[in-house]
Amino acid sequence: MQLHLPGRSAVRLGGLAAAVLTIFVLGSCASTPTGSVAPEAERVAPIQPEREQISPQLYDLSVTTVGNGYVMPDYPRRVAGGTTLDLAIAPRTGFVVDDVVVAGGSVMASSMTYGGEITLGPIESDTDVTVFFRKERVCLVLSVGGPKGVAHFGAIRALHDNGIYPDAVFGTSMGSLVGGLYATAPDSDIAARYAEFIDAYRERSRAAAITDVTRGAIIGGATATALTIGNVFVGAVGAVAGGAIAFREFEMLENDRFQETLDEFVAGVSVADTPIPFATMYLAKIGNGVQLIVSSEEPLSAAVARSVNNPFLFPDTSLEYVDPGTDRIAAVPIQEADARFAPDRIIAINVTDAPAVVATSVDAIIEEIRIPNLGDTPVEALDPGTTFFEHAYETGYQTVIAYYGRPGHRLSNLSSRP
Repeated sequence: MQLHLPGRSAVRLGGLAAAVLTIFVLGSCASTPTGSVAPEAERVAPIQPEREQISPQLYDLSVTTVGNGYVMPDYPRRVAGGTTLDLAIAPRTGFVVDDVVVAGGSVMASSMTYGGEITLGPIESDTDVTVFFRKERVCLVLSVGGPKGVAHFGAIRALHDNGIYPDAVFGTSMGSLVGGLYATAPDSDIAARYAEFIDAYRERSRAAAITDVTRGAIIGGATATALTIGNVFVGAVGAVAGGAIAFREFEMLENDRFQETLDEFVAGVSVADTPIPFATMYLAKIGNGVQLIVSSEEPLSAAVARSVNNPFLFPDTSLEYVDPGTDRIAAVPIQEADARFAPDRIIAINVTDAPAVVATSVDAIIEEIRIPNLGDTPVEALDPGTTFFEHAYETGYQTVIAYYGRPGHRLSNLSSRP
């Protein structure tokens, strides 16, 4: 056996000496200080290097509102990468969501008009969100209904007393007359304005030396009568057509005189140039048939005169244009108003005895307010000085007040402004 020591030559040991040395060496390596064998668990593990702790990437999230509304939660803040967040968006009363822009692109959905929730994320970069709010666009729709249409005056006053000022108005027949007067002076007392118009017509009639009258004058019609234009049967015009005005001072209302008076009263304004947008419609003779026409560029007085025209009660009138009251859909022109003005909300005042009919889908929210207890309203109600007028006005006013859940004034306050 040889043992090699550093710096020395190998030393050869004899058999006994080699055996002793081997036992000594092995005993030294296998023994603990106490002479026992060390268990596996007590052996020292190698030291591992510490792992580096990586922080998540943070991004800036900024949410800005423009207009009357709010977003929850309230931002700006910093968010960790990969975060998903829900934003609740709500406009204030009388306003709607106009657009939602995320990172420069619109994510607005039609269902968001009146608020809702959007989900952002996972967020992997700085993100800017801008929510735009705007005033709600409200269109007022006024139905046909003969003398019952006086209730429209009270309904409009009730809307104002509830802080609702329509942005557009669409009316047919008697609703056309009320709507035209309103659209040309939306800040005026609408019932008082109507009374002024009636007085103007009376003066024009007196100037024409029309006296000794025994018959009433009718706007629209109150008696069901069949109409044939050419070979086309139109139907019972008067049954659901516009209103009737009873004048005891002069003979039957003349449509041309009505138009002339109205044109002077509204200073010749056209349908396209009213202070708030206005539209009406009428039946027009086309060959041997008739077509429903929505007003566009003509003078307002002409459009309204056509919408209230009833040839059976105006024997000298032209058959070129006819009151549209026989058209079931035109009775409460909701879908035409939606197509013309694209409002967010339609408030339809319905003084007929039947619910409104909508043949096609309408994007706007519809609030149909049906005015009750008007079935026996006589034609004299269209005279502003009668108790019949007061009853119809008050019924319209109180019905709308009750609909919106607020108390309000009575007819005695007719001349005051809110």
